[in-house]
Amino acid sequence: MQTRPKVLLLDDGDLTDVLVALGELGENCVRLPWHQYDATRHFPTKLLVLTARYARLPIKPPQSVQVLQPIQIVFMDYYSQNAQQRLLDSGADFLVRRPISAKRLHETLKRALAGHSERRRALRTPMQKEIRVRDGIRYRSALLADLSLTGCQLVTSLPFQEGATLQVQLAAVLPHLKSLCVTGKVVRSYRRSESRFGEITASGIRFEPVGSETQQQLETALMFRAIHAASPA
Repeated sequence: MQTRPKVLLLDDGDLTDVLVALGELGENCVRLPWHQYDATRHFPTKLLVLTARYARLPIKPPQSVQVLQPIQIVFMDYYSQNAQQRLLDSGADFLVRRPISAKRLHETLKRALAGHSERRRALRTPMQKEIRVRDGIRYRSALLADLSLTGCQLVTSLPFQEGATLQVQLAAVLPHLKSLCVTGKVVRSYRRSESRFGEITASGIRFEPVGSETQQQLETALMFRAIHAASPA
């Protein structure tokens, strides 16, 4: 099975300074023109660097289970507010206007690589587990739709109040686990329609910092779920 590159440059030869800077930062990358790009082989796992002309083209991930989107940096030779908005809407994380000094280029690349590490921590894994949640003095049932190291999504019949602090009991996500409780804050809550159940509420929860033991339990739960999701039925 061929391994996809960590870093991909899509250009027509005008990102040589970026290639050199990435090498100085210890990052090996693949450099291609658009006509040689194949998502199955070349969609990067870490960082996508390209020029504005390529950013408008359909650079889609391969058809695989749960692909982590790479950080995307787009280099622009001109600036306009409309162009900037189009590039941001297409998925760009960083817009870099040329000319740029070597120092600023290194700083931008370092920020992008650090952003990938944080995005990996926030990657959501589908769970579909019934759990219990403490909301103030009340306990409520909820469907744990997905889980990451930094938060989760809960599905309930009645909404949680945005800004509320919850105690999310996650013991059900691992066999034989007696206790795993994480404190989190409701950062968003919205109604949506479901044909089977009528109208339900989806709530995004951001976890507060946890101790090393809880962190390890969360990592184990995510790894356990990923292994079982990848196993044949």
